[in-house]
Amino acid sequence: MAEYLSGVAYKQIKDWIISGKLKPGENFSTYNMSKLLNISRSPILVALKQLEFEGLLQIIPQVGCVIKYPDVETAKQHFLMRAILEGLAAEQAAKSVDDRDIQELQSIYEDSKEAASLNDEEEYAKLNKDFHLKIVQMSKMPILQSSIDSFWENFSYYSLSIEFLTQRFEVSLIEHKKILDALKQGDGTKARFLLEIHLRDCFNDFCLSITNSKFLESTLKDDVKMHS
Repeated sequence: MAEYLSGVAYKQIKDWIISGKLKPGENFSTYNMSKLLNISRSPILVALKQLEFEGLLQIIPQVGCVIKYPDVETAKQHFLMRAILEGLAAEQAAKSVDDRDIQELQSIYEDSKEAASLNDEEEYAKLNKDFHLKIVQMSKMPILQSSIDSFWENFSYYSLSIEFLTQRFEVSLIEHKKILDALKQGDGTKARFLLEIHLRDCFNDFCLSITNSKFLESTLKDDVKMHS
């Protein structure tokens, strides 16, 4: 039973971190998390130690747990690997693209525009993922698709943890439209180039976002100290 409960706690807390409901810099105690999940503290602690091992949070004795900021160097490797693999997927997709695929991709793109206009970050994040993975699926390369899928869990954490996608709505939509147009034209070389550049630019903006987030957190802490 204890193993089952720690698994439930692990999944729920990890989902909150990946979805951005728990943000970097936020802290909580095992006692509060135990009350929130209605699970005793021992299974909660087992779950938290696993999440600490995975680099998502830090357990501070006598203080509690703090959600960690994404590591920039690790994120860089993920973004660059995705750029290479998804670029290849786009190139292959363009070779066998059909009207149905284009219609589905166009629909995802239009829905993402709507989500952005409503400033619906969670819905946009889902549609952003759908757009990229639809292109991968269109490549008809299951081994490549499996490799790319493994990167997406971490990317969700990177993008939502510091409201990264919100800051990039307009730019990403322009870039997605260019990729979509290249696929409509069956131009694999152009689609690959555009997708690789898109993800490299995403990484640069991610670095800027995380730097600004850390600066803001530091400034707020200094303000609290000055007025305490």
